[in-house]
Amino acid sequence: MTSSSAQPAPSTGVAHPPYPAALAVSSPSWHSRLAHDNRVPLMYPETYIGLLGANDIVLSDLGVSRLHAVVRWTADGYTIQDLGSRQGTFVQGQRVTAPTPLAPGAHIRIGVADLLFQAVQVNASASAQDGVGAEADPAPAWTPDGQQGRGTGEAPRVAEMPAQAVERIAARARGGPGVGAWLATQQDKRYWRVFLIGLAAYLVSLSLLSLGGSPNPHLIPLVMLLASAVVPVTFVVFCWDVGAFADMSTTTLTLAFLGGGVLGIALTVLLDALVGSLGAAPLIIGAVEETGKGLAMLLFLRDRRLRSELDGLIIGAAVGMGFAMIETAGYGLEAFTQGAVQLVANNAGSTISLGDVYQQGVNAMVQELNLRMTLALFGHGVWTAIVGATIWRGRDRPDGRMTDLALAWGIAVLLHALYDTFAAATTSLLPPIVVGVAGLLILRFYIQEAVERAKFGADAPPPPPLARALRNYLTHLSQHIAPRAAASATAFAAAAPGYYAGAEQAAARAFATFSAQAPPHDTTTHPIPGDVSGSVPGDVSGSAPGSVPSDGAPPDGAPPPVHSTDEHEPHAS
Repeated sequence: MTSSSAQPAPSTGVAHPPYPAALAVSSPSWHSRLAHDNRVPLMYPETYIGLLGANDIVLSDLGVSRLHAVVRWTADGYTIQDLGSRQGTFVQGQRVTAPTPLAPGAHIRIGVADLLFQAVQVNASASAQDGVGAEADPAPAWTPDGQQGRGTGEAPRVAEMPAQAVERIAARARGGPGVGAWLATQQDKRYWRVFLIGLAAYLVSLSLLSLGGSPNPHLIPLVMLLASAVVPVTFVVFCWDVGAFADMSTTTLTLAFLGGGVLGIALTVLLDALVGSLGAAPLIIGAVEETGKGLAMLLFLRDRRLRSELDGLIIGAAVGMGFAMIETAGYGLEAFTQGAVQLVANNAGSTISLGDVYQQGVNAMVQELNLRMTLALFGHGVWTAIVGATIWRGRDRPDGRMTDLALAWGIAVLLHALYDTFAAATTSLLPPIVVGVAGLLILRFYIQEAVERAKFGADAPPPPPLARALRNYLTHLSQHIAPRAAASATAFAAAAPGYYAGAEQAAARAFATFSAQAPPHDTTTHPIPGDVSGSVPGDVSGSAPGSVPSDGAPPDGAPPPVHSTDEHEPHAS
């Protein structure tokens, strides 16, 4: 997802993994295209964990942030860092923010998910089918009580993986996500079901509208409602499915989509009344509507929970889609009225049945609604998202925020004006679609920049001036994007003699130092499941392996049974 204009993701400067390692994941719902036998090998210099579909490990839990945490290679081993999440990242029961060393056997808690960091032994003699997915190996790889699976009651520090599986996963990692893998993750999504159901309801309502030979006026509002809502509602559900609404409350989302849309329409009507004398040129209309929607977004600047450029982009898109839904219904009503009036005017002095008037109005309305539905993806949601992302982007760039905002607003107005001009001047859909694709390409810049900056967490630098960043992005748009750096199967399997013991001891010492300086964790706000008997590397209790604290309570650490499968069996989201 990198681009030449976005801030590069943080680099560890380490060319190869320090030793083979993986994360065993236990969560009610998660997926990863690199998963094998409930584990995700750490093939990338940075392995990202979060709710957003772009993560390497996607946790479908509303308590998880979009980009929640990252595990990195270092010269001394592996570290984990929280990326400014709301609910926090916990290692051995301690909340962590700065890069924190991981020792094999360390327990990580993110939301309701439990992850176990393990060293990996690559077994050249094992079959690639050993333990692939739930069908081949229904027993969990490890359990907290030792009563099931292959565990012994202690979270295993080392896991075996077949060499053939490592080669297959390395090929996936180095080749990037394929279409087949992406389609597999979409099977359980709701957005395409919502779209198909809404489209079917619209077509059925159209059929019923003229079932008796004459349009039923009682069904006209239903047809307009369905046509105006199908695409905007599908967009909202899609954002929900991919985790874009993480860290946003349902109230905020509802206010942005419905309240922001209504307020944007009201402000646009008010502005139109103030500047109506300037005419109805596409540039004037674009300026008025983009200003109205922009003012509606300012309502959400007061919410300090909405902090990032990605927050602004999503709020803008939601406001724009809510605006589009109401506007489309208005255009449908206008087309119906104009069609009916035109029929009466063209047949002045002749007798016209009320059914004919209704039919002419319905024909004009359906034609307008179909056009608006087809082009809805390219319109208000895109333009307002561009402005919204720039408003929130300016929070990290106070010196040039007004210059950047003026540029983004001008781009949105220009796209809006060109779109309206082509849509009105030609019956072909191609020109407005071309303008829409141009808007999507600019929106793609904002998405890439926002995601790349989020990978820095609290260490993200201020963004560059918008004009320079956009120029760099557009200049290099046609260039091939280099595949993401990943370890080969050979590099992943390679390890120096004694790597395991040295890494374990170094990480345990470093984590003990960190834990001694960190405040105690309040388990009433973030409960950690009871550990298995025996402490794991990095436990700061001072207990010897296999011992129990003097108060008789089991130490924190071990997750519940693993229920995940590999990428061929995606989880419900």
